[in-house]
Amino acid sequence: MSKYEQIRDLLFDEHEQNTLRHAYIFESSDLSLALKLSTQLCNKILETSNLSMVSDYHLIKKEDMNVQTIRDITKDSIVQPFKAKKIYVFEDSMKFTIPMQNAFLKTLEEPPPDVIFILLTENANSLLETIRSRCIIYFFDEEVSELSQREDINIKTRQLFDILIAKDKIKMIQYMEDLKKSKDDIDDILTYILDNSRNIMIAKESIALLPDKHKQNKYIHDIINKFTYYQLLTIIDIVEDTRKKLNRNCSFSMTIELMLMNIMEVMN
Repeated sequence: MSKYEQIRDLLFDEHEQNTLRHAYIFESSDLSLALKLSTQLCNKILETSNLSMVSDYHLIKKEDMNVQTIRDITKDSIVQPFKAKKIYVFEDSMKFTIPMQNAFLKTLEEPPPDVIFILLTENANSLLETIRSRCIIYFFDEEVSELSQREDINIKTRQLFDILIAKDKIKMIQYMEDLKKSKDDIDDILTYILDNSRNIMIAKESIALLPDKHKQNKYIHDIINKFTYYQLLTIIDIVEDTRKKLNRNCSFSMTIELMLMNIMEVMN
């Protein structure tokens, strides 16, 4: 069973058990795949095969996304749905400007009952952390969770997570000096940190969603509860920002120092 099918079945089960959340982010490099998943879920919830005929379903096209649209949705969302739920699907959430996200945030903080928001995006990190932290994020590109096969990078990355869990500042300084000597491998190391963070987030939601090769990974099982969603999302943001700085040829040593200090601060 593919990761897509696992997530779909999990959402269907949540619907049957009446445990669906009020907001989701579907992240995929293929937005048509994210839209397909949202359509299948909406068909299930609204008991239809033709969403265009259902007044409780709203697909917000990317060309229609603006602050006024968000304000209109905020007003409309408090109106009682005709069926069980009222659903708003945002076709491409990377089109969300900062003012739009700020306008939308109040609704996410105090969501109306019987309303579900689904944000489709190629990159959830394009959204504000305050938005992401109020949504359940599903990332279903199969290749993203494939971890590096290099055992040295595997060990180096686990060392970082162990230091973060222990909040050991002395070991972090030692780790920092060691990482500065790994310039040739830094891209692989950053990729592994990102993959590890995403796998932990996935495992926190459901072990069943992990790729088969990682479902029995004892290390991931052991540290699932050591990190919050907020901490993992912030670590991902910091690492992505570090990669951008290195690509702009910023000072390697200073960039690595700043990354590790910021990640350590997340755990405090």
